[in-house]
Amino acid sequence: HFREAAEQHLHLALIEIPASLIPDDWPRTGAPGETVTCLRSCLMKPEHADWLERIWEILDALPTAKG
Repeated sequence: HFREAAEQHLHLALIEIPASLIPDDWPRTGAPGETVTCLRSCLMKPEHADWLERIWEILDALPTAKG
């Protein structure tokens, strides 16, 4: 799905973090494990805030990954 997002100028990355860093009250999907893979994207300029709505539109339109 990275390619589909990149085609719309949204460049994403994944980061794997220890599950112990995730608060217990956060919703989870899948089986619990030692790590959690998170979608990472950085907004680095103030004008990027104006693009948030479009970012969500692109993400919502991406196919859902089946595990």
